[in-house]
Amino acid sequence: RLRAAAAVLPRSQASGGTGHGTVLLLGGEDERREVLQEVWRSDDVGMTWQLQATPPWPARCGAAVAVLPDGAGLLLLAGWGTTGHLRDAWLWQEAVGGVEDGQGSQWKKLPEPAWCAREDAMVLSLANGSLLVCGGYDSNGQELCDAWTSTDMGQVWTRLRRPTWPGRGYASAATLPGGVLIFGGIGEGNTVLRDAWDSNASGTKWRQLPTPPWPSRSGAAVATLPDGVVMLLGGMGEKGQVLQDGWVFENAEPTSPKGSPTSERTKFRTVKSKDVEYSVTHTSLDVAAEQLAQFIYNDTGGKSLGIPESSTLRNRLRVKIAPAFKTEAEHERITAHTVDKAALSLLALDVKKAFWVQRQSYFAPKSHTIHIMGIARYFEAGDRQAFEELLNVANRQALATIMYASREQVVAV
Repeated sequence: RLRAAAAVLPRSQASGGTGHGTVLLLGGEDERREVLQEVWRSDDVGMTWQLQATPPWPARCGAAVAVLPDGAGLLLLAGWGTTGHLRDAWLWQEAVGGVEDGQGSQWKKLPEPAWCAREDAMVLSLANGSLLVCGGYDSNGQELCDAWTSTDMGQVWTRLRRPTWPGRGYASAATLPGGVLIFGGIGEGNTVLRDAWDSNASGTKWRQLPTPPWPSRSGAAVATLPDGVVMLLGGMGEKGQVLQDGWVFENAEPTSPKGSPTSERTKFRTVKSKDVEYSVTHTSLDVAAEQLAQFIYNDTGGKSLGIPESSTLRNRLRVKIAPAFKTEAEHERITAHTVDKAALSLLALDVKKAFWVQRQSYFAPKSHTIHIMGIARYFEAGDRQAFEELLNVANRQALATIMYASREQVVAV
């Protein structure tokens, strides 16, 4: 639901956070490309906003904000200011020593961090109570590939081993009980990334995950909800377009990279995953849908997913998904799976579909275009019990959870 925020002027690259029912909107860049030194506060979940006294920290945009454990306060880090990239840290808490902002809450400047000045970085409050700062852009505009941790609310920072993911800024990240998830961003050569990585609980080990089903993006919003669901919203696409989509992950706690594939929690494994992207145009919607289903059937054969030639999974999936492609919904998510109970295996498809109708002239026939993009996955279970658990996950349409398992690796759920 859209809520009025008429008092807050338009801005980009602002930062925000919540604590004890309070929402703060910090800094940003206005329509004249001027960086802002403002704090806006809402105590009614965004229904109304009040401009606070000018904060003691310099004007900035592209800053990183972390909500401290138990909502004890906010940590504002770095960003871009009037003099360039910033290298500072500010703690906001209700009525705890510092500079009052006029509403009984206060700011306190922390010691200068050990990490370099940066903007558009990620900062996360981990389940173990520590903080993690990753990536961003340095003062030379170079994408950073580093990770720093603090166990005392930003007073002292310690550098961790270099992450295995490529340097990036404008990335999105979420904290889970078992580690951290990072998605997309902008990497070397201004490439908009379409990748996903997870870490162990301390952020010292990283692992690349199968390619996500969504388009490449940077600057997306991501949040971990109280029930463990992770939500990813919008962002900027690789052609500069603003994205208007949302993705939800259920039971999305990742498998820790330090976990053993032979642990007792092992249930089934992803044999292979394959990116899926096709576009079909035809004057008949039914024909376009059938052609699209046939393309998927052909592309998932052979060695692409490792499905045995004798298996009927691909053909049954083709028959199952064709009707779903015949709907005239402009945008929708389509998920489907087929199972082989004898072989204890499952083939799943998870795609976003775009549909539009056009004609070259008034008298020309309409042409129907269907475009899909997502991922196909083939699973095998080691025993009947594991197969039943795999079916349970599939029937709940929660197979997106399994994307957090790397290719050729055992998945624990």
